[in-house]
Amino acid sequence: MIGWFPILYPDETFNSLCYRYAERMKYPCKTAFGRDLFGEEINRMAVDVPRRLAFFISHFPPGSPMTAVDIIQNHSFLPYYRPFLRAEIYAQMTDQIMGEHVKLNVLGALSKFRKHVPTYLSYCPVCVATDRQIYGETYWHRQHQLPGVHICAEHAVWLEKSRIYAKHRDFTQGPVTAEEAIQNIHLETRPIDASLFAQRLFCLSQNSSWILTHQPNLDAEGLFQKYCGALREKGYLSQRGMNQDKLPRDILDYYSHELLVFLGCGFLDQFQQHLRWVNRLTSHYHRARFSPLYHLLLIQFLGESASQLFTLPDERHPFGDGPWPCLNRTCTHYRQPIITDCQVYYIKNRPRAEFQCECGFAYRRWAVDRAEDSCYVYDRVVVYGKVWDEKFRELWNNGSISINAIKKSLGIANSNTLKYHAIRLGLSLEKDRNLLPVSPEFIPKESIDEVRQRRILVHRKWVLDMLRENPMLTRKQLAEKDISALVDLRKFDREWLDCIVPVTKPSSQVKINWLDRDESLSKMIPAVADVIRSEPGKPARITKTEIGRRIGAKPWFYNELCKTPMTKGALNESIESGDTFAIRRLLWARDYFIQQNETPSQSSFMRKAGVERRLYPGLNVLVNSLLAEIQKALEKEA
Repeated sequence: MIGWFPILYPDETFNSLCYRYAERMKYPCKTAFGRDLFGEEINRMAVDVPRRLAFFISHFPPGSPMTAVDIIQNHSFLPYYRPFLRAEIYAQMTDQIMGEHVKLNVLGALSKFRKHVPTYLSYCPVCVATDRQIYGETYWHRQHQLPGVHICAEHAVWLEKSRIYAKHRDFTQGPVTAEEAIQNIHLETRPIDASLFAQRLFCLSQNSSWILTHQPNLDAEGLFQKYCGALREKGYLSQRGMNQDKLPRDILDYYSHELLVFLGCGFLDQFQQHLRWVNRLTSHYHRARFSPLYHLLLIQFLGESASQLFTLPDERHPFGDGPWPCLNRTCTHYRQPIITDCQVYYIKNRPRAEFQCECGFAYRRWAVDRAEDSCYVYDRVVVYGKVWDEKFRELWNNGSISINAIKKSLGIANSNTLKYHAIRLGLSLEKDRNLLPVSPEFIPKESIDEVRQRRILVHRKWVLDMLRENPMLTRKQLAEKDISALVDLRKFDREWLDCIVPVTKPSSQVKINWLDRDESLSKMIPAVADVIRSEPGKPARITKTEIGRRIGAKPWFYNELCKTPMTKGALNESIESGDTFAIRRLLWARDYFIQQNETPSQSSFMRKAGVERRLYPGLNVLVNSLLAEIQKALEKEA
């Protein structure tokens, strides 16, 4: 039983609460408090979701105000993750957080969600001052640790990075509270400016904060419907499908390439101008999980604010709202809305659907712009059903009914179709029917599954015949000959298709305009170098490898640099020499010790900067000068 425990502050992360408890209790062992709180030794804690909450809550006395629901809803990232998860996955995560046994380690699947979680815990200088004034100490806020959040949504100031890891905080140095990590740092407020870069990031922080605090009751499938409604309203989605070329270009224009690279959400290939995550989020509903930051960027682009998009009505069904009518002319409920479910699928981003009535009649429709009564028109009959077949037999065996009357009653357009149905049902072709006998073609249409299996067999035979003629045919070449066959096989017989016609990598022999590529690269390199140079924290060296990695052009820098003279010149001007980088690290070390209000020795100063004196003997004068500046700055503050 835990007799005393700190109170939870508003929007405090759960690990911050545990750190404060460990600091108050002065545990002799750095990981011992894990046995008391969670029943096992822990070496690290995640900032986003807690674990073994049931054990944790059970050790509080009866009537304690601290509950598992309160911790999950108000002190973890799970409400922020909820709109981007399927409902069943969210329920399983809740169970696993409580410590219950589940078949799958769903919390381990959060790796994609943690892709853009900051490496170091962040804090807002204004929030720190407010916390100390109200509570006497500061703590780690949830909103400051969300993916893509670099600005405080409440005070519109830039967040500062601490030296405490956010992703699975390692306890090698022991749990560190926010007060302990920030107490010797000089708090300097940096308000955001009116630049588009800062305003877009500020809006992103506000949207993240809104989702975290309002906790919309929505899952990933419902969110996709919101996307479809917003995309249709903005003209990116129509009955003919998604405009996958215009949408990524407009998102790039809205955010700018520099901002997307800063957030780690840039192009997969800079020169294809293609944002892969945009197409995967909007083409159709994926059961796979994507980083919440991708969703936030799309939400902001579609609605400016999350509240606007989440209040949009769901996307209208491409074939209207059900129920849908039965179109079997022989049925008693003809044109009556009794079909409550339909199977929707997409071919080339165009929706199609299959409708099946309880009478056995099934039909297909393609979604195209039609009149209001388009629900009473089908494009193809899949199965006629027993009711239709019995009516056909009845009319056919009645010699007093003419052929035209039969066609009109059944909705058949020509005599050829009538003849095939008679053959299919095993009926005799009477002479007075005036129907010429032809070779019968057996078309079993008892169920959708049987029809589908027959089509798969036909497609298999066609693929094998084509490969027999040309064994080197690829899927693309087969699709050019018969796209419908490849679509059916990929959808309903993928295992066989993968075995017979494996997926081949696209040919790399593409003509490249090296002049255009050289010009584009030469313009990007200085901008990326400036981003690396201005990043907070310990400096990173501006090298050819680092620049190439960030703009996705690393192979070209090493293999094709002879074809890009302007790029080569831009690299030579941007990359840092060893001396230049050493000077930048020394300047950073000077600012660090001034913020820490600490006077270092020369050896500790060089060690912090990561500069070896024997490698840079010419910097001794600069080192002494910087140490004097530190001493002078500290004396001035004192």
